[in-house]
Amino acid sequence: MAFPHLTRKSHKKRLAVKLITKNKTLTVITISLGTFLIPFSITSLNVALPTISRDLSMNTVSMSLTLISFLLTASIFLLPFGNIGDNHSRKTVFISGIGIFIFASFMSAVSQTADILIIARALCGAGSAMILSNGIPVLIESFPMNERGKILGIYSAFIYVGLALGALVGGFLTQMLSWRWIFFIILPIGLSILILSFKLPRPDKQTKHSKLDIVGFIFYAMSLFLIIYGFVTIDNSKNIIYIVVGFLFLLVFIAKQLRSKSPLIDVRIFLKNKTFALSNLSVLTLYISTFSFPFILSLYLQLIRGFSVQTTGLILIIQPVFMSIIAPISGKLSDRIQPRIVASSGILFIVIGFLLLAYLQYWPFIIPILVLSLMGIGFGLFSSPNANAVMSCVDKSIYGVASATLSTMRMTGQTMSMALVALIFSANIRYSNAKVSMHDITIIFSISIAITFISLLFSLLRGKIR
Repeated sequence: MAFPHLTRKSHKKRLAVKLITKNKTLTVITISLGTFLIPFSITSLNVALPTISRDLSMNTVSMSLTLISFLLTASIFLLPFGNIGDNHSRKTVFISGIGIFIFASFMSAVSQTADILIIARALCGAGSAMILSNGIPVLIESFPMNERGKILGIYSAFIYVGLALGALVGGFLTQMLSWRWIFFIILPIGLSILILSFKLPRPDKQTKHSKLDIVGFIFYAMSLFLIIYGFVTIDNSKNIIYIVVGFLFLLVFIAKQLRSKSPLIDVRIFLKNKTFALSNLSVLTLYISTFSFPFILSLYLQLIRGFSVQTTGLILIIQPVFMSIIAPISGKLSDRIQPRIVASSGILFIVIGFLLLAYLQYWPFIIPILVLSLMGIGFGLFSSPNANAVMSCVDKSIYGVASATLSTMRMTGQTMSMALVALIFSANIRYSNAKVSMHDITIIFSISIAITFISLLFSLLRGKIR
């Protein structure tokens, strides 16, 4: 005997489950694709920059500013946009970031001067800050805690695919069409993501609506700008004053945040929450030690070993390919095993990779492939579990600030890594012939190993999250 009312209830329940699953899938795809655009634009620009410099008559300073303007602007705005998302609507900030990124990409595509391109990349950095600081919070709010690692693994895989495809597509478009097509191709993809973004699930009602600490933001922005600028130009000893003044501004910012009723970030979390503090420090130090590695290896392969651009590109793509494969696996693994164990094992792979570089001169083709493979596996094991640890050890109300802090540490580490390279190469590289000394490369790799061990220590000491 059938019971129609029970059948209808079961049918409605199945429909509800399908709708929830569909919304979750849409959220993962939209947020991950939105973030994918950022590494794609960075690596494609890196490949095309020599061609762009010729077309726009850029000198070495302008070329550097094209890269640094993006990193610097993104680093400065990550925290305030994370704060705004926490206090108002993360979905709205994310959508706004996609819109700004699209506009800045169009502006880059039609740039006729180096100055316009630099401004466009700075604006792109601001849009990226809105995407990065609010994308992860929107994502993890849609999933239970026992699925966060898996979802963050998928999210990380999209980032690494963006890194790999950016280099390949950027090189192809620049050679076959024009470097401007790197930015033109972003427009339809960005518009598609923008349309999908409006279909993201409605955010939970925010429990607080405090005002943005404008004065605190000014001190924060000035401190970050001066510290990063000081490191980038540290080859001039007089510019050390910028670093000193930057840290003084940072101390003023911290003091003000401790007294503020609505701080940009509650700095006490770094003292009270060991997992949060050490996870962020692990990211900072790991990116300082590793971010410049592909750049240095590219110089070594082309300028010292005489490899072609195509061969070098194919070798360098090994790392992001391994990252994209391993990241989803490690993310899911961190839902079952303590994230610090998975993340720390990833850093060990990176350490082994750096140690193998001692044999670089003996096997100039095999060693780079092995090292890039190990680093790809290492970063794949580290990134998702580390993000899982950060987002799982804080309250839901500060997801935006937590995500922004993590991204700020990553981008600051990237900038300082390149500043370290500039400092060591400054006495030996002449931009006219770009000669590279093997002695300088050895120094950089030695420093990188030491800093990677510090990152490993931070990772191991972070403690348990559950």
